[in-house]
Amino acid sequence: MRNRFMIGTAAFLLASANLAWAQQKPLPQQEQQSGSTVSATTNDGLRTMLDKVETKGIREALVRHKGNKKRTAESLGISRSYLYRKLSEMNEP
Repeated sequence: MRNRFMIGTAAFLLASANLAWAQQKPLPQQEQQSGSTVSATTNDGLRTMLDKVETKGIREALVRHKGNKKRTAESLGISRSYLYRKLSEMNEP
């Protein structure tokens, strides 16, 4: 288990994905048989959701800790290097 933040994020994504999946209309029979189209689309959607949840969690933690990156990383259960990598991806200082 890498950290508490990722576990919480994964649980949220699974719940969101199940809800989103249940609300979708069934795919046409041809697309259901191919399988690859469905899994690629689902994986892209989950990755996008994960990125959004991570970004929101990191931003909220930064505000809560008044920009202190060491305390932010500790509270999220991630390393400072991972936090800096994510901040770089988010184009944050």
